[in-house]
Amino acid sequence: MKRFSSSALKLGLSLATIVVALIVVIAGHSQNPANFLPRLTSSSDYSKTLYVDFISAVNLPLGARVLSRGTPIGAVESIGLQPDAARLKLNIDPRVELREGTTAELRQLTMLGDIYVALTPPAAGSGGPPLGDGAVIGLDHSDPGPQVEDILTNLADFMSGGSIMRAQDAVRKLNSSVDVKDGNLRSASRSTAMAVTDLAAQTTSLDAIIDSLYSETGEMAADPAALGYAFGPAGINGLKQVFNAVNEGFKLVAGSSRLAYGLSWLTPRLAQLNPFLAELVPLLRSYSVHSTQFNGTIGTLIDVTKTKLIPFAQNPSVSISRVTAGDGDVTRSVSAVLRMIGALR
Repeated sequence: MKRFSSSALKLGLSLATIVVALIVVIAGHSQNPANFLPRLTSSSDYSKTLYVDFISAVNLPLGARVLSRGTPIGAVESIGLQPDAARLKLNIDPRVELREGTTAELRQLTMLGDIYVALTPPAAGSGGPPLGDGAVIGLDHSDPGPQVEDILTNLADFMSGGSIMRAQDAVRKLNSSVDVKDGNLRSASRSTAMAVTDLAAQTTSLDAIIDSLYSETGEMAADPAALGYAFGPAGINGLKQVFNAVNEGFKLVAGSSRLAYGLSWLTPRLAQLNPFLAELVPLLRSYSVHSTQFNGTIGTLIDVTKTKLIPFAQNPSVSISRVTAGDGDVTRSVSAVLRMIGALR
């Protein structure tokens, strides 16, 4: 009897293992991953076929329920791939009438519950003809809904990125920039309120200003030739026409006298401008030797905007260094839970 050496036996086993692996890989190329998930329900009672395209159908098992207005009307028979979508083959109860305009959505009763397909008919009177056997609901009428994995990932990024701390720091710095030593924001606000109140009480004077402007504009529009002559090259350079130009100029000045009268109410209010500016200027800007350099409050506000607010808006994130419940520190427990669900790395 012929004996085989141990090296020949090992070589034979290795070749057999490689052949089996190749067979498994080649066979796997023809299998849909959804077929390996356990089927949830039976679709033998549903004889009408309907196709729905989704951008993504992650975690949707074969046999998943199909509901319309909360009532089961079918089940997912199979899931195939299209060039730009995942196409679901649904077996629907033939007694249910669905019309064109029906929308499809992947939903969950709870965050960790089973996924199902929700079909929502169009509003009464707005739908098209009934969907026949083999009809397709396209991507423009489907919504895969939020994925639990994406929600947990975004939540983890928000909690671990430092957004809350940066927002608190920006608000704290903004508050400190307004609290200027030589400025009194309350007094400046009071002066502004008084000026606005006085302006509102003088609506009749504002009417006089408007009437004067209207009258002056009308006079100039009524004689455009005289106005052009008074301010044109002939009126300036022509020695013979000097007196006529001066005469027309006086007419213009005399006509504006009513405008000056309308502004006379503003003169007593100018005295209130100095204390207002005295309170406001230290809040806006301090002296600087360069025109492009801003000191004082405005400089601090610009720095807060550049170094805090804009970076926060471009990259919002949250940094949590400690979690407490009552008087106890539960940071380690919370971190362990977040790591188990993949929200913390």
